[in-house]
Amino acid sequence: MKVSIVIPVYYNEENLIPLYKDMKKKFMDVIDYEYEIVMVNDGSKDKSYEVMKQLSQEDPNIKIVCQGILDPMQRFSAGWRSVRETVQW
Repeated sequence: MKVSIVIPVYYNEENLIPLYKDMKKKFMDVIDYEYEIVMVNDGSKDKSYEVMKQLSQEDPNIKIVCQGILDPMQRFSAGWRSVRETVQW
């Protein structure tokens, strides 16, 4: 089983590393599933993209999707469309 996590990112440079570390500690390090994290960059003018690049270099399970300015649901949808596998119930 594979778990895909979609994170819409808009002006969140200070929150990305703490969020990632918290997810790793509480979730990804304790499950026995393959995972991917899709971070959707929405054209933030802060350093969110640079932080995402740094995290993706440290963790090959992180994928970055760059979009124009979207509302939060559109950011989530853009990330969901880029997951590697579909969810089957």
